[in-house]
Amino acid sequence: MIEAIRAYIKTIAEFLFFVMVIRLVSTEKSRKYINFASGIILLLISFGPVIDIISQGETYAGDFVNSSLPSYGTTEQYSENEAFDMVFQNELEQSVKEYVESLGFECLEAKVEIGDDFYSTGSIKSIEITVKNGEGADAADSYLKSRYGAERVEIIYK
Repeated sequence: MIEAIRAYIKTIAEFLFFVMVIRLVSTEKSRKYINFASGIILLLISFGPVIDIISQGETYAGDFVNSSLPSYGTTEQYSENEAFDMVFQNELEQSVKEYVESLGFECLEAKVEIGDDFYSTGSIKSIEITVKNGEGADAADSYLKSRYGAERVEIIYK
């Protein structure tokens, strides 16, 4: 990432140096054309990385889903929305389980229910965790509600 930023800055610096040299040897009459052409080229150079990111955004998301699905043991074909929902839900469940275990609980299971209608897609409806020992569960309950924005948090003690 750092290398890409360095290369980007180096490209802009080299171009500006090139434009300065051309302006020094140009006549007064041709400077307005040089300014116009160099301005357009500088805009293209400046927006190049942004255009690359926008055009490859779908590729990055698709690669993430395709690389994540096998880790959950799934081999069936899913629609793109189903695959995103499944990966999102599994990642959330893993995140919730890790947090609860970091509090000192033995988390046996974590279930996350996400919104499935058009306006609540991606929002968390409820979180249900099953823990073995349950002292201090109020802290986990309030944190999970605030951290994940869940409407309902249920802690089941085994």
